[in-house]
Amino acid sequence: MNPKAPNQVLRAKTPGFAHHSLAFSPFFEDRIAVASGANFGLVGNGRLHVLSLTPGGLNVVKWYDIFLRDRI
Repeated sequence: MNPKAPNQVLRAKTPGFAHHSLAFSPFFEDRIAVASGANFGLVGNGRLHVLSLTPGGLNVVKWYDIFLRDRI
């Protein structure tokens, strides 16, 4: 599946969250998972975005809220 020319970058908008990890699905060839966090993942909330590759570009299929807390 080649939705755009090879020299173009695909982007997905997720306001307020910076992405820092990406994983491809071995079961669905048009889906990827992107881990992202508020405040560049240093403190606060995070999200796992499930993106779909379509002929029009990347679309957010679903997202999950993630909050991790360290105990001292």
